[in-house]
Amino acid sequence: MSEIMINISLILLSISVLFLARSIELLADGKKDTAKFGIKMIYPLMGFCFGTVVVLVTKLV
Repeated sequence: MSEIMINISLILLSISVLFLARSIELLADGKKDTAKFGIKMIYPLMGFCFGTVVVLVTKLV
């Protein structure tokens, strides 16, 4: 069960990294409002996924 949770959180983490890259690309294009909104939405998701991975890995080890 915990392996499934690790896989799900890693998939969400990779998706959030892609969104962060897109937000940085928008920021470079000069669309600041859209990029700021994207970055504000992504950081909590990245933190949650990273925290879940850390907790589950420490439980496995």
